[in-house]
Amino acid sequence: MYGEIIAVGEEVLAGDVINSNAATISRMLSEIGVSCRFHSVVGDSIEDITNQLKSAVKRSKVVVLCGGLGPTKDDLTKDAVAKFLNKELVEDSKLIEEINKWYNHRGLTPTPNNYRQGMMIEGGISLVNDNGTAPGVYIVAEGCHLFLLPGPPNELNPMMVDSVIPIIKPLVSSIIRSKTYKLVNIGESSAVTVLDDIMEACEDFIVAPYAKLREVHIKVTAIGEDANFLSQRIAKVDSIIYERLGEYVYSDNGDELIDVIISKLAADKMTVCTAESCTGGLIASSFVEKSGASSVYNEGFITYSNESKVRNLHVDKDLLDNYGAVSAEVAKAMAKGALELTGVDYSISVTGIAGPTGGSDEKPVGLVYIGIGTPSNMYVYEHRFLGNRDKVRDQAAKHALIHLWDLL
Repeated sequence: MYGEIIAVGEEVLAGDVINSNAATISRMLSEIGVSCRFHSVVGDSIEDITNQLKSAVKRSKVVVLCGGLGPTKDDLTKDAVAKFLNKELVEDSKLIEEINKWYNHRGLTPTPNNYRQGMMIEGGISLVNDNGTAPGVYIVAEGCHLFLLPGPPNELNPMMVDSVIPIIKPLVSSIIRSKTYKLVNIGESSAVTVLDDIMEACEDFIVAPYAKLREVHIKVTAIGEDANFLSQRIAKVDSIIYERLGEYVYSDNGDELIDVIISKLAADKMTVCTAESCTGGLIASSFVEKSGASSVYNEGFITYSNESKVRNLHVDKDLLDNYGAVSAEVAKAMAKGALELTGVDYSISVTGIAGPTGGSDEKPVGLVYIGIGTPSNMYVYEHRFLGNRDKVRDQAAKHALIHLWDLL
């Protein structure tokens, strides 16, 4: 069964809003056996929406439109779908009642345009929105299942789970089984070369590589109607991937690198701290974003200036004078100082030139030193990253985690 997503909104077309809904919807549909083949974005125009629908209903059994269900005059998705289906928009008394309840509960008075959201496409079924005032719509036309959902992700996501998936799942005969392997310390071209033979030979499964920030993801997907057969196909590819690329795989269950690091540290009852200069807290943030990180992440230092490195990490001023802040010697001293001050098992230090200014022939923009300290050893790694300031900082933070993972 093929699916399609149409995002509606000038703000998406203009790039003011990132279309994250498409990724969410595709992933959820894929998990129940619906393969999304088209994503499109159209503006707040009845003509544009109806033209897109003409193509969508011919090639897809499931079409999800997101956005354009609000109360203002430029929210035209329902109007466009009604026109496309040659149906009327009719007032739904239950929806009007829900709108009144929503506003009364908050001590507010709805304005006349709020009641636009109480209009329903003739023959359509209302989909409950527990997180906003815009109800969704489900209607079948020409054998195609049309879903109209609000644009805000905090409204759309639960409606996909509670309404859309339960309607579509019983209609799908095919099964999709997939597994994603996440790798570091190897490039996409190298990984693809190693797997070239199985990528060419795949008849009932797909092997697809994706390049991420300093990572390669390899997604294996099998589609069919026999769950046992699909599991066997995935298992066969699984053994090949681990035989050829196992040393680079850090996860095959959806975990991110930081999840794996935290789990490993917690299992070994180890702790870690950070001492950051050019990354300015990015590494620390990656830890504290995760619930439960307090069991392994002790504390962090952001020592951007030389004075701060001396004062807070006890870096010898002579090192800074002789080698400069961006040097292997200072990265090592930062890691050592953080380790001694906190008493943790691992310390991570980063110092570098993120640019766009500050570089030289000897020390160009993108030069970064990463230190990892343990009670018994100090490790320092030199990198020369390419890209703008944000990319250099992101790559530095990511590589710091990769080096820690290597040691763990």
